[in-house]
Amino acid sequence: MAKIIYVPLDERACNYIFPQSFARMADGVELLVPPREYMGEMKIPADYKRIWQWIFQNAPDCEYAILSVDTLVYGNIINSRIHHRSREECEKTLDNFRKLKKQNPALRIHAFNLVARVAASNDSHEDPDYWENYGKLIWRYAYLKDKIDRG
Repeated sequence: MAKIIYVPLDERACNYIFPQSFARMADGVELLVPPREYMGEMKIPADYKRIWQWIFQNAPDCEYAILSVDTLVYGNIINSRIHHRSREECEKTLDNFRKLKKQNPALRIHAFNLVARVAASNDSHEDPDYWENYGKLIWRYAYLKDKIDRG
């Protein structure tokens, strides 16, 4: 039986629940996911320190790890856009990936993250609060700057 650690992008069903359902359908796969209470919700970041502890606790018994960098560094995809962590804090957290591999050399680690987007609307639901007033302007600036940069 292949044991896989899976840390999803966030708590939404498409990322947290559906992969567990698919794993139950597959023969020979056991998918380990962090407890739901660690995962946060929308602008409330996941408790990535507890998730890292959970990973280090479970990794010795697993063959694979599928890990969301956004969750493990920022708390989830939304918080990767609005975080207030310093570069040093983020880099220190990234060191956990090296530590994980060093402690578990046979563990096959597959880490992923999303490319940040610039939303074209004045909606701060999934973006920093100032997006409510300036989102369209920021998007327009980024769009025009990209056009100029590309010639």
